[in-house]
Amino acid sequence: MPALFVLGGVHGIERIGTDVAIADVTTLLARLAWDRLFAAALEHCRIVVVPLLDPVGMAHGRRANGNRVDLMRNAPIATAATPLLGGQRISRWLPWYAGLGWQVESRALVELVERELFPARCAIAVDLHSGFGMIDRLWYPYARTREPVADVMAIEALARLLDDTLPNHVYRVEQTAQVYTISGDLWDYLYDRRRAAGPGALLPLTLEMGS
Repeated sequence: MPALFVLGGVHGIERIGTDVAIADVTTLLARLAWDRLFAAALEHCRIVVVPLLDPVGMAHGRRANGNRVDLMRNAPIATAATPLLGGQRISRWLPWYAGLGWQVESRALVELVERELFPARCAIAVDLHSGFGMIDRLWYPYARTREPVADVMAIEALARLLDDTLPNHVYRVEQTAQVYTISGDLWDYLYDRRRAAGPGALLPLTLEMGS
């Protein structure tokens, strides 16, 4: 059945993602108490919510995890990227450190997505972050290259649906790599693994809020 995955707190200083994810769960539970149509709809789809991926980073008020690794640059993808910002392995004491191996948090995310979303014929993942730059954005893969993803037509159709449904939304829908490139992006890694797994689709989106 179709699935929706909501993730927050990949970066410990970006509390807005965790707040929004918790608010989403609270709203869903409240709605289930009275909305029978909504409850019936959930019998035909799944919603998975992870409000906080990096609790140590959030507890210490920093972007990286307890090993000072930026989890969203930790996947085993080695490509050219925007210097420093796109991931670096020079030093854990510099920002955007990608680490030298899987972190327990990023490995747990990969295993959860593979278990819960890969069996779905269609799944959408929404990764909630605080804003980048001066514009609120809804990013889609790839982050490592401007090469179009195989599901670009489905993503464009989803963007049109967003425009038609919420014509006053403020988000610019664009490929991540149009802004900057990342080496080790977890969603690039998971997108490619889902493509290799056979029929079905995983559409990962990164929501940059509050720019």
